[in-house]
Amino acid sequence: MAIYSKKGRRYFGTQRRDARFMTEDMIKEANDAARDAALEIINGLAKAGPYWDGHFRNEWVAIPLGSGASGGGGGSYPYQLNNIPELAVNKNEAGRVAKYEIVNQSKYAPYAMDLQPGKFNRPNFPRPGKGRNPKGNAKPGTRDHEVPTLRGDITLGEGGSQITAPLNWYVKFIQDGRANNSLKTGANRGLKFRN
Repeated sequence: MAIYSKKGRRYFGTQRRDARFMTEDMIKEANDAARDAALEIINGLAKAGPYWDGHFRNEWVAIPLGSGASGGGGGSYPYQLNNIPELAVNKNEAGRVAKYEIVNQSKYAPYAMDLQPGKFNRPNFPRPGKGRNPKGNAKPGTRDHEVPTLRGDITLGEGGSQITAPLNWYVKFIQDGRANNSLKTGANRGLKFRN
């Protein structure tokens, strides 16, 4: 994205080498925008995803891809800005297009995100010591216990299975525009300099 002054002068543009023309204030503003965007995305994912006992919801992190970041690195839902690491203010890192990688560090994240099939019956589920009563809003139904299925793949209605997020919630969050809207909302909140 190119940034222009009110008179049409281009401050910097879409090329990595254009970062050399950024002032420290501009780099800080761009970093703040990336940080706010990461926060908005993490909160959106935590809200949209499964909520059985809070463990999965509280395992989202933004990992800085560059060097020199400080602070952050954890937290719980709803996440706060201080849970997102601050990026270094230097011209080498300013040219980096990708600033953060957003991941869920739970060991069962691929199952909770409906990216990997599994067996969601005893002894695999519920997890030992966690019980069968979710804290989140659960929908009951039945599941095929003979073959591995995706977490959210149940037939709604009567039955012993429960889900706290719809099937493919993660992919839908990315594809239906919620991730992009979170990115825009956070970036706009973080940007303070304007043309």
